[in-house]
Amino acid sequence: MLAVYADQGAEVAQWHRSVVGDDRGNAHAIDVWRGHGHFLHQEDSERFAAQLRAWLGPIEPVGAGSAASADAPAVARE
Repeated sequence: MLAVYADQGAEVAQWHRSVVGDDRGNAHAIDVWRGHGHFLHQEDSERFAAQLRAWLGPIEPVGAGSAASADAPAVARE
């Protein structure tokens, strides 16, 4: 789970960390961005996107390493 809080959410973030613990390795990322308001993804879109990509990085896409999905478009090969 990825949770990003603004300044006002610092106490909630601390509580959140205590609830989820760290029994799933890096599956949980809880962060507080100082100096930001409610719309973090709009106020600092590059930082938000980078944090999201970093959090998703270790996750293997569904179907990775397996046969192509039936819903995937066919690719012609010559």
